[in-house]
Amino acid sequence: KSFILNRLDNNGGLRFDLDGHLAIPFLNFSLGNMVLSSNMNYLSTYALPSGLVRLILEGNANNPNIDMTFGLEVMGVNEFGFSFAVPFESYAVGLTVKYLQGLFYMGIDQDSSSANIFTSDIGLYGGGKYLIRQGIGGKGFGLDLGMITREINGWTFGASMINVFGTIEW
Repeated sequence: KSFILNRLDNNGGLRFDLDGHLAIPFLNFSLGNMVLSSNMNYLSTYALPSGLVRLILEGNANNPNIDMTFGLEVMGVNEFGFSFAVPFESYAVGLTVKYLQGLFYMGIDQDSSSANIFTSDIGLYGGGKYLIRQGIGGKGFGLDLGMITREINGWTFGASMINVFGTIEW
């Protein structure tokens, strides 16, 4: 129980990440080692506070002040990229330069938000305040880097870094 609670405290609560990626039809083309691509992305993170799990596992006897600050971040982004790869004898290296079009953003500002439940022998009471930030429309740029080996006994190995230096201004 202590291991679970410490891990939740260090990770900002019980987090759920949901991502969706959809290629926009008819806007993806390739020619040789070059590609024009377009994707619509939905990215979200929901975080239940570790104090909620602590209340469930330990009860309220040892926890007079329980942090109940929830986390939320949701965004939709279109990305348009130009990719190319350079083959070498035993591997290939690729690069994608992307324009990021921010569609929407909504998130709870963790620095300005707080919620607590106070427990005592006669009951529970609490309060909280949340600052929700939102944005419609944005723009930015991103860079993907990748490498892949030639086939070795039927296997290929690769690695990539997605959105290196990626930013969006809302």
